[in-house]
Amino acid sequence: MWGKINYNLSRKTIIGKKLTNNEKDISHMIQEFESIEKMMSVIYSEKNEGRVIFCILLLLIGKLDLGYVESYYFHYDEESKTLQYKEGYFNLDKIEEEELDEIYDSLSDIIEVDQAPFLKEILEIGEPVYDIKKFTELTPYTFLSRLNNFSVIPVGYADKNYGVLIMAGNKKLLKMGKRKRELVDIFKYNLSMYLYNRDLEKKELKDDRLKTIGYFANSIVHEFKTPVSVIKGFATLAKNKLDDPEKLKIYLENIINESDRIIEMSDEVGEYAQTRNSLSIEEEFYFQDVVKEIYKKFKNKFERLEIKPIFMEEKKILVKANKKTFSRTVCHILKNVAENVDYKKDNRYILFRFEEQDGRDVVVFEDNGCGIPEDNLSKVFSPFYTTKINGTGLGMTIVKEYYEKIGMEIKLESVCGKYTKLTVIL
Repeated sequence: MWGKINYNLSRKTIIGKKLTNNEKDISHMIQEFESIEKMMSVIYSEKNEGRVIFCILLLLIGKLDLGYVESYYFHYDEESKTLQYKEGYFNLDKIEEEELDEIYDSLSDIIEVDQAPFLKEILEIGEPVYDIKKFTELTPYTFLSRLNNFSVIPVGYADKNYGVLIMAGNKKLLKMGKRKRELVDIFKYNLSMYLYNRDLEKKELKDDRLKTIGYFANSIVHEFKTPVSVIKGFATLAKNKLDDPEKLKIYLENIINESDRIIEMSDEVGEYAQTRNSLSIEEEFYFQDVVKEIYKKFKNKFERLEIKPIFMEEKKILVKANKKTFSRTVCHILKNVAENVDYKKDNRYILFRFEEQDGRDVVVFEDNGCGIPEDNLSKVFSPFYTTKINGTGLGMTIVKEYYEKIGMEIKLESVCGKYTKLTVIL
């Protein structure tokens, strides 16, 4: 039985939790890894760092049969020069029950790197050290002293250390051959690049809005950089596999997929610029007519996702706007609903309500999907903010800016795990 480590420092408990089909977010990512090479284009687009790290630990320990039974990721804090536990994954069948308390106690350690010279040297050099039988140096840290037969893989990029992956075996000494080391190197490199890109994104998200043309241009360059990097990576791999048609086909498919992503991003950037700057021909039409027309395009997808549409029409709501641009805004809203489906719920729905409140026409889009964390609500309409695997982060920005441009108000409320409600006030 393979399990994930969850622990609560105040209660001093440690739990081995089975992966189940209900954990859709994790299992979906695993299914995307049809090949190790495809890992790059999947993890680079995932916004949840913990999920990515956990999946990598799972693959290293549970899927690749490297011979290890425990795996951990420790985050490195540059300011305090300490390592702190973040994620863990291990084989419960090969760990004795009495070891669980010891593992818990050891994970509560905050490791001061200066007091663990061996780890300090690994971080400084930046190269993995394999097949370590046991720590030979004295250390005050239980986690380090309890390990037998382990490997330490530093994770870092561009002179910045992000942390270390530590994989431990049982008492039998492992031998990491060349092929296994190459596999680990692939994961090390891609996790390092992923954390580096996330670092850049976090710095950019400190500004809620793009205030200058230069900043806007920088954000576009950054968003295009990931798929271009992936294309370059697969092109390099393809160049070295010209005599392997099967591998070559996989690489070329990924190049095509990432190229399509660039085209989609280009279209949305163009749409965003057009929405902000251009004048358009307006016409009159009913809001619900456009919603029903766009819903038909999403009908098959919503049926596959088992999302039931509910239309509540108390009033016909007249809109004066450019119909083509307005239709695209509805597309973005429905696309968001589809991408935020909660697979754990049985009675999934999308509610469309057209009514009058306090003398004003109101349209409500409500779904019982995953919801949005409170801290992220203010970011939803910010350009390039997204938590989707293949999103550009411009869709909801386009919706808000266009609606405000034609005199509408837009409000968003959500409770994580329960619902999301988008209200448009005319």
